[in-house]
Amino acid sequence: MNKPKLIILDDYEGELAKAPAMTRLRELADVTILNQPLTPADDPLLRETDYLIALRERTQLDRAFFARCPNLKLLLQTGGHAYHVDQEAATAQGVIIALGRGQTTKPPIVVPELVFALLLGLIRQIYPLHKQMQQGAWPQLIGGSLHGRTLGILGYGRHGKPVARLAEAFGMQVIAWGRTTTGDNAVGTIDEYGVARVPLDELLACADVVSVHLRLS
Repeated sequence: MNKPKLIILDDYEGELAKAPAMTRLRELADVTILNQPLTPADDPLLRETDYLIALRERTQLDRAFFARCPNLKLLLQTGGHAYHVDQEAATAQGVIIALGRGQTTKPPIVVPELVFALLLGLIRQIYPLHKQMQQGAWPQLIGGSLHGRTLGILGYGRHGKPVARLAEAFGMQVIAWGRTTTGDNAVGTIDEYGVARVPLDELLACADVVSVHLRLS
């Protein structure tokens, strides 16, 4: 019996290709892993595929895309949302969309960790210093500090709130703005961590650093 055909999209770093689960997937399906953006040359593969795994939101899965996949039955999307997917077009074609929501019961920490890795790299000038040392220099730049600076968070939700917790640990002042402005999110309210909701223009005027956690940003 012929195996169903499965395409994995946008595995640019080869993370899924080396995942332990790939052994089992290859037992169950004829797997093709694409590590570059789609081109018209991939159309023959798309026409034959039964299942797709899409990494993140790297490819816009619109009506034209689904037209290229007439036999597609199931789209497996990593992550907890599918804003880049034309769900109406998928439904019209009979394609089921399944999301991998990950650690839904735990506060997400990967995004906040990355935010502060980047912030510390910028404020301490780590990359410029690294490059100068590679060139044989011994730079004497004085780095700054996050302590006492103001962090503005756009989108104070699932990712924005953990960012605020880390900012508090670094001694930063935190202000936030979100698209929802009623109830606990109303402008002028302050939560248990001392984060004040402020108007967008005030946040942009006052913040030393702005961290964006809005949908489709």
